[in-house]
Amino acid sequence: MDETLDIGYKKTLPQWAMPLVIVALFLGYMIKKDAADLELAQRGDKVAEQRIEKCHYVQKQGIEVMKELRQTLMDHREAYSNMNNALIRLEALLTEYNRNVDSYHRQMAEVHLLLQSHFKEKEDRHDH
Repeated sequence: MDETLDIGYKKTLPQWAMPLVIVALFLGYMIKKDAADLELAQRGDKVAEQRIEKCHYVQKQGIEVMKELRQTLMDHREAYSNMNNALIRLEALLTEYNRNVDSYHRQMAEVHLLLQSHFKEKEDRHDH
């Protein structure tokens, strides 16, 4: 009876061992796949962290540039305001200068006319 059990066991061994081997191979594959997926995810997380750090660095640099640009624009605005005030003063001075020159020309024209009439009168007296 022992021989029959032994023979039956030997005959059925390949039938029930094969599913165990397949299950063991599948479990091994799944473990390796999970490890590879975990490593890939960790690598992806590191890349994502590096990208986030780079993004924060670029944002920080952008903020600094914007602050410097703001200060530069404020300086330019002040300089243009000062230049505008200087131009307004210059315009007032030139207007006053032009008025004085016009007055001077009128006075010179009057003097010229007076001298002309004076010399004409002298010539007329000498001629008579």
